[in-house]
Amino acid sequence: MRLVPWPLTLLVLYAIGYVGYLIFRGFNLPAPGLIGAMVGTAVAAILGFPWGEIPELVNVALQALVGIMIGSRFDQESVKRLKTLFLPAMAVALWMMATGVIAGVLLQRMTGLDPATAIFGAAPGGIAEMSVIAFDYGAAVSTVALLQFIRIMGTYALIPLVTKYLAHHFDSPEESMAVASFSNESQSEVPLFLTLIIGFSAGLAAWRLGLPAGAIIGAMLAVGLLRSSILSLPALPGGGIRLAQIGLGGLLGLTFDADLLNEMGAMLWPVILLSTLLLLSALGLAFLLHYLFKWPLVTCLLSSATAGLSQMSVIALEMRADALKVSLLHLVRVVTIVICLPPIIALLLR
Repeated sequence: MRLVPWPLTLLVLYAIGYVGYLIFRGFNLPAPGLIGAMVGTAVAAILGFPWGEIPELVNVALQALVGIMIGSRFDQESVKRLKTLFLPAMAVALWMMATGVIAGVLLQRMTGLDPATAIFGAAPGGIAEMSVIAFDYGAAVSTVALLQFIRIMGTYALIPLVTKYLAHHFDSPEESMAVASFSNESQSEVPLFLTLIIGFSAGLAAWRLGLPAGAIIGAMLAVGLLRSSILSLPALPGGGIRLAQIGLGGLLGLTFDADLLNEMGAMLWPVILLSTLLLLSALGLAFLLHYLFKWPLVTCLLSSATAGLSQMSVIALEMRADALKVSLLHLVRVVTIVICLPPIIALLLR
């Protein structure tokens, strides 16, 4: 079947994603922009819609847009708060790395996979990062990517539901709303397009340098640091995040097809058990952060989720969590795992 040109693919992706968003919102499901769009495009992909290949720069631009939205929350007061995040960020990173190694050992015993493949497949470090490192260690890269994919998709589906339920019972309305507002200076004399130019340029530069989650982090830091210091950049209107949510969710949905479903079936039950253990571990970590640092539980739950930085930042924005905390804690988690996990695995394989 002839592939649809990528501009038309992108248009169809947004159309289907928007329908998925409306359906999820209609049923009052959490994170309808991201998850609704993902489910909608996944169904279309499994049914065989001839998607064209969307340029990677589209994904980079959407991630940079999320970074701009988060950077819009920076001001002089928020920069002072960042100094208090070092201890919880390292706690999250070390906790997740330890549970990832333990889960990998359990997966290896349940499936008979070689240790490197099992540990890289279970580690909460991201599909791209873990697949690249797994290649260097001679692990089965396709299996690592598949294991990461199943775990992460399960997290995207479950964490918003769990977060919404628990936050309703543990967070007061005032506590959740306290971190939800954007600092949007309507009186700023700087044009809005300058915020976009700076954010997209910084995101693209960080992505080109190969930094982990470079597009979102580069845009977030550039916009945030300027807003909190020398230049009063205007914040983006709230509708911008919906554009990013539906786009990123749609791109996730494109990764589904019938062949992937068949491959998933062979490892489904071990990975479901593994994902359940990691979810319980994330819940334990979230309640620990909530108890020690008195953060709203919704922020703690999203900071503890073993999923991608960009997507959890999007969900944090949509669920009125502190997206700044969530994104920074996930950044530290990804960087720590990428740096520290390979030598740990080298020791285990000796």
